[in-house]
Amino acid sequence: METKLSTIKRIIAASLVMTTFVGCGKETVDNTPASEDSITLDWYINYSWFNTGWGSSVVSRAITENTGVNINFITPQGNEEEKLNALIESGSLPDLITLGWWEPQVNEMIQKDMVYAINQLADEYDPYFYQVCDKQAVSWYTQSDGNIYGYPCSSVTPQDVESNDNIGSNQTFLVRKDIYEAIGSPDMTTIAGFERAVRKAKQMFPEVDGKPLIPIGAHLFDDSGNVSFDQYIQNFFGCAIRKGWQAL
Repeated sequence: METKLSTIKRIIAASLVMTTFVGCGKETVDNTPASEDSITLDWYINYSWFNTGWGSSVVSRAITENTGVNINFITPQGNEEEKLNALIESGSLPDLITLGWWEPQVNEMIQKDMVYAINQLADEYDPYFYQVCDKQAVSWYTQSDGNIYGYPCSSVTPQDVESNDNIGSNQTFLVRKDIYEAIGSPDMTTIAGFERAVRKAKQMFPEVDGKPLIPIGAHLFDDSGNVSFDQYIQNFFGCAIRKGWQAL
């Protein structure tokens, strides 16, 4: 009897094929309309704050229209580690998983042969992967067995740093366009400039829609600090003022 794991692996392979056809502009082998030949993939996101629904953006709707692929996002309601461990223990992993490369479950799933190697799937189903992937990123994430089991959603390689003068951070702060332009569109790429902009926004807009303006939105403070200020804003300033920054 076919196991859940083998079914998952087949589905992942199928999704790679469809992505390839769309990405390289080739016609699909199966010309059946998406509505008559669709598939839904379960995609686990290991972050409790993630609440994006599939179909809520133009990009996701276009993917479904062109490939017949729908995504059912699954997120933990509480502790991420407990949820992921429970999925691994049950042996019923979702079709796709997004989590930090540093999480111990990465090696656990690899060692238990619960996930396919991306390069092996590419060899059999999607050689175009090798044309669009970053060779240095693939080298960095290649395991001791010579396979790569995960690909980063964002990375900056030494080659990227050498060939680009302006590299954006993976984490950043979003600024309201109307308020930003109203305070004169100041330079916020330095610590002093960032502070001046925030103070001026608070001064000019003490209230917005009848509520006190919150100058900076951030993650919650906990016993180890606040990741927004301990890491994210440092990355923002680092990317803005130091060409030599890299995040691999």
